[in-house]
Amino acid sequence: MREVGKARTRFPRAAALRAVGLVAPLAVLSTAMAQEAEKEPDLAGRVESRDYDFSMRLPAGWPRVDEKPPVLFRIVSPPGTLLDGAMWMEYQEPRQPTPLSTVIEEFLKNAPRAYPGFEKLSDRRQPIGGYPAYACTFHVQSVQEGGGKKDLIMVRFFVQRQLTEYFMFNAIAERKDKDRLVKVAEQTMATFGAGPPLQPAQRESLRRAADVLREASLEPGILGERWHAIHVGGRKLGYQRTRCRRDTVEGRTVYAFELEMVLEDREGGRRTSTSRGLCAIDGSYQKIDHELVLEVPGAPRSVFKEEAVLAQGAFSASREVSGQKSEKKFNAPEATFLADAGYILARHFVLAKPTTYAMRVLKPFSDLPMLEIFETHAPGRVRTADGEQELIQALVRKGRFEYEEYLFDTSGCLYQQKAAKGLFVLRRCTEEEAKKKP
Repeated sequence: MREVGKARTRFPRAAALRAVGLVAPLAVLSTAMAQEAEKEPDLAGRVESRDYDFSMRLPAGWPRVDEKPPVLFRIVSPPGTLLDGAMWMEYQEPRQPTPLSTVIEEFLKNAPRAYPGFEKLSDRRQPIGGYPAYACTFHVQSVQEGGGKKDLIMVRFFVQRQLTEYFMFNAIAERKDKDRLVKVAEQTMATFGAGPPLQPAQRESLRRAADVLREASLEPGILGERWHAIHVGGRKLGYQRTRCRRDTVEGRTVYAFELEMVLEDREGGRRTSTSRGLCAIDGSYQKIDHELVLEVPGAPRSVFKEEAVLAQGAFSASREVSGQKSEKKFNAPEATFLADAGYILARHFVLAKPTTYAMRVLKPFSDLPMLEIFETHAPGRVRTADGEQELIQALVRKGRFEYEEYLFDTSGCLYQQKAAKGLFVLRRCTEEEAKKKP
């Protein structure tokens, strides 16, 4: 399903967007007891997450403490290891595609202000787990009770798993333990990799969805143009336009579609996302040209483009992000769909037998598909803002996020979507109502 539940009522400047989350406050750097260092830790511990799709080994015997988002885990050194040692992992999702070079630039620009006594000792770019990565070792000072200062060494890794997703691993210890800290941090990050495999029930849901699409034919009720108003926190923020028609590609019947989403804030900011694509009903051929435009008063207009093709499991894309052009190719796992193609095709699930379905979804500028789970129900009478209607409910979970509620009419057309615990609502309306200013 199309992911729209992260809309906000304000759009920060482009530079601020890039900088969000790249520099952590010094207050969280160290929560360990000062002990006499004796030996180097062994990497016998382990952490893994199905929601964030990663796993890695950790120093044995380091207890986990004080974990709150965006921190995925935090461990501290036990007696007899590193002096004042600690390690933690953070996860960041920029609101726009962000190259690793931009992340590095923003980090180095902001670090002197964020970290008292900042002094870069060394840095390098080197892949980790097959992903582009950057590591920086630097000196900082923490303020002690009574006003004294302690010299510390910190190692920070940025791992760019894709343009819209970063892992940030941090390690810290007293300066006298610099060499051992760097070695242990590098050994730990060398084990970074993919998370645990899918569960049997998830694989069965993927198979069930593939069977539905393989046997499906083009649904006339999905064709045509639809308008939806977008409300966030009870305030109209923008609209979505969906247009879908029948077409053919090499003799195969396909959906040809356009999706346009426009979000505006009170300060004059505007975010426009547009997709034009083709998709075979079974997903064997998908092609989408996507453009994201960010307009913020007082800042240059930002444009991001992607031309993506997914055919018989082979993915290729041409991208333009922050003026940088790149090409991407890889083989996608089975049941993978470009996000906006999946948004159209998933309507076949609500018209099929009520049960659980799943698909892997590649969002624009992404290289790793996210699992979406659909729980569909039989048609029933539902009370709505437009009165009681015969609608089909589908609960959709996108990756680790909470379930969103979708309501479709019995022809497969989307009537309403609710996300973020009802703070975000997308509801069908007329073109005039959709374009009407708040």
